[in-house]
Parts: sequence; C-alpha cells; structure tokens
Amino acid sequence: MTAISFVLMVWWMACLENFMSKAIQLQPDKALLVQARPATGPKKPDSHDWNYALKLKWQWARDRPENELLNLAKEKRVWGAVSVKYCKELETTANLRRSLRWGTQRKFLTALVGDKQNKNEENLRETTSSINEFLQYTKETTNFFQNRILICTITSPLGRPLCSFQSLVELLQALRDTIMCHRSLYYDAKLLHRDISPGNIIILDHQDKEQPKGLLIDLDSAISLDEASEAELGITGTRPFMPIGVLRNEPYTCRHDLESFFYVLIWMIITDDTESPPEGSRLRRWSNGDWDSLAAHKTLDMTDEQFQELLSEFGSQFCSLKPLVEKLHQLLFPPRDGTAWTGTDGTPVAVDKLYEGMIAALEEAITEEGRRLTQECNWYVCIVKTQSSPDVHSQIQADNKAS
Repeated sequence: MTAISFVLMVWWMACLENFMSKAIQLQPDKALLVQARPATGPKKPDSHDWNYALKLKWQWARDRPENELLNLAKEKRVWGAVSVKYCKELETTANLRRSLRWGTQRKFLTALVGDKQNKNEENLRETTSSINEFLQYTKETTNFFQNRILICTITSPLGRPLCSFQSLVELLQALRDTIMCHRSLYYDAKLLHRDISPGNIIILDHQDKEQPKGLLIDLDSAISLDEASEAELGITGTRPFMPIGVLRNEPYTCRHDLESFFYVLIWMIITDDTESPPEGSRLRRWSNGDWDSLAAHKTLDMTDEQFQELLSEFGSQFCSLKPLVEKLHQLLFPPRDGTAWTGTDGTPVAVDKLYEGMIAALEEAITEEGRRLTQECNWYVCIVKTQSSPDVHSQIQADNKAS
C-alpha cells in the first residue's frame, strides 16, 4: 500500500466511533489490496497478533449488506466462515450530493459531429463556460444517480493472498479447503458466492489440522439460492474466472462457482505469481471482449484438443499438476455428443458427486505432491551425505589414481 493510501486509511479510521478508534491499530506492511478495495491488518493495542482485516467499500444502497451475509454464514455454522468484528456506515453519496440538483445522468459524446469535431481545446474550454453550450457535448441517458454507502468492515482472521503460496502443496490445500468452505456455504447457509477469483481466496498460517488452510472471503456478490433462480440478475464476477454459462446469462448454479475454482487453478499455474498471463497465452483471451466472445473463447479452450494446448503452457515446476487439472476438466466438462458439455446437472446426487470428485482429486494431488517432495528431500540428503563423507572421497581419489 502506498503512503497516500495508508494516510487515507488512517483518516477513514478516524471516522469510526471512539470505542473502535481506541481499540485497534494499523500495520502498513500487513496491507492488502483486493479488487481496488483496500484491506489492511489492524490489531488491538494489547495484542501482538495482526489477525483482523479491514475493508472499505462503496456499496450500492439497494444491495444486501455484506455483513448480513457474513453473519448468516457464521450463524449457520458454515465451515471456514469469517467473523465480523465490526461494521459501520461512514458516508453516503446521497449525503455528499445533498446540495445538488438531481436528475438523469449525462455522458460525454465519444465523437463530435461535423464542425464540432474540428474545434480545438481552447474553443472547447470557452464553450464550457456556458452550461447550455456544454450540454451539446453530452447526451442524456435514462440512468438515475444511485445512492452508495461507504461501509467499514473488520473481520477475522487475516490471511495471505493466494498468489503468495510457498509450495504447490500449500496452493492445493488452500483450493481444497475453499471448495469445502463453498460446499458448506451452499448447503448450510443456502448461499452462492458468484465471484470466485484469486482475490477472494486467502491462505491462513499456523492452522490446526482440523482448521482450513484457505478461506473464501468477500460475499459482496453472494445471493441466496432462492434469488439464484430469478431472472434479471445480470452477469457478475471477475472476467478471467467467469463460468461459460454465466457469460451466456444462464441462471447461476453452484457448478458455475466450481468451474471458477478450476479457472483459478489454471490461472495461478500459468501466470506463476505475475499480474497477467505471458505474451501469447490463451488466457489473455479470457479477459478481453464482450460476454459472447469470452464465452466462445472459453468454450473452445475447454474442448479436448484446445485444452491440451492450454496444458502446454504449464511451466516445468507445475508439470506434476497436469494429471490433477485433467481430472478436474473431466469432472466439470464431461463429453456429450462428441464435445465438452458446459451445462449443469442440478440434481442433488450430481451436485454431491461434483463436490466430492473435485475435493478427492485435490486430496490425491496433495498426497502425491507430498510424496514427491519427500523423495526429492531424501535424494538430496543422500547426495549431501555422500559428498561430505571422507571415506567416499578417499575411495573416489583411489579409484582415480588406479585408473
């Protein structure tokens, strides 16, 4: 986080009630930035643990507050649910605009017609001195200004970004546990997340064996299962990880979120802790274009032939994960009528089978990766011991002299 961002963070914290302003501190090097919404790690003054995440967001007034969904998840005992420690509305756009005259929104014309297009900047500045003349460069829309609310939320625990994984085992454990979190969110709280992305998955350190190594955060886009069946919900999510069905404006299902987990794994492997895919990567097409284009690109990439091209982009350090990725691909896109099926079987048996299949595949990969690391460590220890043994060195020298 930059110095300016941190100053702004501290300033907003000063807007909190006296109790909270006295009860927490901020540590700048614990800061995270998730989807342009600042989150940092506060703690109590009498504690040495930086175990809280602070989030500031301008939320649409019409949307259900995220803290309600987080509290619902906690109330329903969702496995891996975060705890809301504090939540407060700080400001509204309605209040900031209270002295302004409201109306429909206007937007600037992208291109000026005829002689207007040839006006230079000086003439344009002169015309803006008159409101009426200024309006000729804009166009009225049917959109009204919607009220937004600035909300400060403090949750626990605090984790590391998914991109900070320190081993393949840690990456796989985090994904396995967030899928388990998602399953509990779906069955116990009857909620769909709808925005599975690397920015909404965190890694937890120093966890007990029965506790999750990874958590699913950010329920801003989450909806109840009853809402998921309604039309006119619109398309939501983070572009590279949006499921094919959602891009086609189909009703949202839990399988769509599981498909997004699959894209997250592929993205983490190919980008390898960089901000964007390498030049020439097929993943670059997952972010650009309209919804129909994105759906077409992903559908093509999920066909058997093109999917092998995607696997060829894996770096050497990730080649051991190819069997896992192929297994997940088979689970999510089973062949039907000679092509990869992108639809959803919403029957309870099929949903359970998909969850269990993906979790089992990750468990198997974690075990295999752990076994591979153990073998490599044993081989390394053997080499070190051999090189450090004076008897071995003497034997090698004797053999060299004899030859």
